[in-house]
Amino acid sequence: MAQAAGPRFRLYWGDHEVALAEGEHILGRVDEATAWLESESVSRRHARILIAAGQATLEDLGSKNGTFLGGQRLSSPAPLTDGDEIRLGLVRMTFRTLSGGTSTKTSPKT
Repeated sequence: MAQAAGPRFRLYWGDHEVALAEGEHILGRVDEATAWLESESVSRRHARILIAAGQATLEDLGSKNGTFLGGQRLSSPAPLTDGDEIRLGLVRMTFRTLSGGTSTKTSPKT
């Protein structure tokens, strides 16, 4: 029996898009980062997004230039919602929540 699809999460910046599955996602300049950001204003391990039980949380990892959510500098982990603007140093990103998948609509035959 197929399970209903839950929310899917994405992160967008510039012409980049990253899908975020369950687990931890490092944002920064280290090679193993989920979102590798080529900017000197971004720390190597700048921030993380944790996806657990259908919820997403953003946390600063002691970055030099700060992690901002909706213009406010984070001092503790914060929940993410669809459309939130994230800023790491000078890099702006958008967090998106996509609803569970629906069946494909059949097109009328022409």
